Amino acid sequence: MIGILPSHVVEQDIAAGSLAKVRWELPIPIGPVGVSYRKVKGLSPAASFILDELRLVGSDLG
Repeated sequence: MIGILPSHVVEQDIAAGSLAKVRWELPIPIGPVGVSYRKVKGLSPAASFILDELRLVGSDLG
């Protein structure tokens, strides 16, 4: 699994060796973006809201 998180959220996990930090040059180029989730369980109301907001922002970007 790959995730983008603020460093302060994962610094203890990185120090413990549970997670690895990947160096990434920013800005991230604009291109296709996907969201993965389990179809069987569906999304929580909060996750659905975030996904709807991401779609709205994405449509504004073109």
